[in-house]
Amino acid sequence: MESKGASKEGKAGVKREGQSTEDRMKKIKAGFKITHVDMSDEESGEVMWERSTWDDIFEKEITITIPADILKCAAVARTMKFASKEEITTFRLVQRVMLHGQVLEGTQHRRV
Repeated sequence: MESKGASKEGKAGVKREGQSTEDRMKKIKAGFKITHVDMSDEESGEVMWERSTWDDIFEKEITITIPADILKCAAVARTMKFASKEEITTFRLVQRVMLHGQVLEGTQHRRV
């Protein structure tokens, strides 16, 4: 049994007075935006690919095409910039790099 006005903690990892987990997640989703992503040669810093339009991130999986020259890089740096209107205390990012339908790399980053 829960008393009126009790704190609730949801998947977003932030306690809010009297707010359901579903409502909290909807607010975070509505206020979250990726503003820029790029891939660059880690050694030279040359940007090999970039995109600043990410309006459909919650609607579907996004497929991008990167230049073949990126495969010549010894290491590739990825930069992602995002903004959120709501505080997010627990954040998880999952990336899969695929080539011809095969996963080349899968990474998970978590901030808690």
